[in-house]
Amino acid sequence: MSELTQRVRAGVDAFNRGDVEAMLSMCTDDVEIKRIDGSPDAGHAVRGREATAEWLKPVVFADQHLEVLEIVEGVDVAAARAIFTATGRGSGVEINLEAYIVYRMDGDLVRRIENWRRREDAERAAGLRFSAPG
Repeated sequence: MSELTQRVRAGVDAFNRGDVEAMLSMCTDDVEIKRIDGSPDAGHAVRGREATAEWLKPVVFADQHLEVLEIVEGVDVAAARAIFTATGRGSGVEINLEAYIVYRMDGDLVRRIENWRRREDAERAAGLRFSAPG
């Protein structure tokens, strides 16, 4: 397993534990997060560690989990295909969907995370292709 894939998996593990500090330690100070397309706040990126820490607080979901199915890599970029599951905090509604996440690197640190709803959009954004059928 490459170092980049190990870093992505370590970040996902921290996300699944709810360990915001561990996640932030893997990011540049000016990290940027592209919210998932189709969400009410999709047009607004999250910028910086402080804003990212606030955004990662579990407000909407009582629990959330990513199960990585595949990671593909390029130069200073990785893309993950995963299953995102969550339970709504107030509603109890369960969510189970395939998610696509692009990680743009600055050396060993993540400088941008892009959340995509559609596989082809993530592939186009990353300039990569997932090998497994989706």
